Amino acid sequence: MVLNQVTKVPAYKRVQAMSVSYDKLWKLLIDRKMSRTELKDASGISFNVLAKMGRNEFVSMESLYKICCSLSCDIGEIMEFTDNQTASLVAAQPRPEGTISRA
Repeated sequence: MVLNQVTKVPAYKRVQAMSVSYDKLWKLLIDRKMSRTELKDASGISFNVLAKMGRNEFVSMESLYKICCSLSCDIGEIMEFTDNQTASLVAAQPRPEGTISRA
């Protein structure tokens, strides 16, 4: 059995995870002279969704659809998937006492 040297996870339990970037959305808002608050109000998304997007975290397709409808654009104009990072299907390794996990 082949183990990943860093995480000690068997190779068959590793998957490729995608990252997301909303940089295209922020540039579109600048071009349209629209603030994030105006986007939130126009599209009907919550502040929490906007905060997640600011941290480049995944949000629901429903939220992305609302944004696209309010801006009259396609999903490819507001987001993109970025470099793949290896993720694991198994739980994170236990951390030494006193350290904080940033998952």
